Amino acid sequence: MKLEIRPATFEDIPGLKRAAEKQGGSKEKDYFENCFDLLKKKERDIFVAIHNDIIAGYVMLVWSPRYQPFRTMKVPEIQDLNVIPSVRRQGIASKLMDYCENIVRKEGHPMVGIGVGVHSSYGAAQCMYIKRGYVPDGAGAAYDAKTMEFGEMRPLDDNFTLKLIREL
Repeated sequence: MKLEIRPATFEDIPGLKRAAEKQGGSKEKDYFENCFDLLKKKERDIFVAIHNDIIAGYVMLVWSPRYQPFRTMKVPEIQDLNVIPSVRRQGIASKLMDYCENIVRKEGHPMVGIGVGVHSSYGAAQCMYIKRGYVPDGAGAAYDAKTMEFGEMRPLDDNFTLKLIREL
């Protein structure tokens, strides 16, 4: 399989939108444009995986995450890791993670974080992260990037996550 991973460019936005649509997820109208605004401010990086001349996957690397425990520890966070269904289980997500982890390491950070949904639909991602050496950060469940309080009730949706961390 020929795969190229590279930083995304503004010209990739249509392909990023198509990749998001193929996954059945919904992004707000200007999601990727807003991500590129944050890229210009050096708050995040966006990387694409090109397979057969299409964007087969993408990932974001956020240098100052909203999640306070990561922010306090200066831990960059891998976010929005996605691979289109037709090419899943071919190692693309792992290669995108390798790419991000190498950049974080080169920037001198000893750790990287990631959040994963707790619903069963995230089972493959949960298993992949554990196999890669990610462990819970110890702060418990988070909702919308905020640590939840004991007894707090939230819907089990994409914002309900467990934050994981890995030493590099």
